[in-house]
Amino acid sequence: MLRPGGRLAVSCQRRSLSTRAQDLFFQGLGPLARRHYLSLPRFSSDRGRFGEPEVLPGILASAGFEVTKLTEMVTGGRARDAREWTELMAGAGPLPYTLINALGPRFRSELEEEVESAMASLGDPDDAYRYHHSYLIAIARKS
Repeated sequence: MLRPGGRLAVSCQRRSLSTRAQDLFFQGLGPLARRHYLSLPRFSSDRGRFGEPEVLPGILASAGFEVTKLTEMVTGGRARDAREWTELMAGAGPLPYTLINALGPRFRSELEEEVESAMASLGDPDDAYRYHHSYLIAIARKS
């Protein structure tokens, strides 16, 4: 609860700036979950747009906030191999975290082999294991 004039800071991940490697990884999560008989809740794909600069200010405005500052922070890098990539991607949200951490050692090795193959399919070695984490940060005042 904020009184009029109170300030709010919001940070949302901007998914539209994912790399080709990240897109491949996330495309493989559904089939992986089905193969291991994991039933995980799936949210509307609309939620993936919360962090986009053309969406977040409208959501805040409809909740009675005036955005006073909107900025973006982008970090990124490159993992060395499939194991490091899988560890990194486990932190990308509740679905990958739950799924990857539910796999035993044998299935984890199989996943890492699939990741190796997927990265090779990108063709350009510079695209393999490259990631971006982009966040939109909004500061808003309660009307």
